[in-house]
Amino acid sequence: IEKVKEYADIQYVVDSRQDKWGKQFAENVTCISPEQLKNKKDVTVLIMVDSTVSAFQIVEQLMEMGIYSFEYVDNYVKFIESLD
Repeated sequence: IEKVKEYADIQYVVDSRQDKWGKQFAENVTCISPEQLKNKKDVTVLIMVDSTVSAFQIVEQLMEMGIYSFEYVDNYVKFIESLD
């Protein structure tokens, strides 16, 4: 996350797992619930997951929450390495 923060204004990590909520993933980047994300205004979501299936599920959830501004990085490890 630190590497991506150099290129994007990441404010939150969002996870549906309750045990992650409130944990800090990087300086000033805390994990929030999808419900908390839903209450944020004017957000763009960067989807970085291992599985395309998971990405599509996340996109579905985002659209159900009324969030249509998102980007999917299909190979986030390669993406992060390309930032070097």
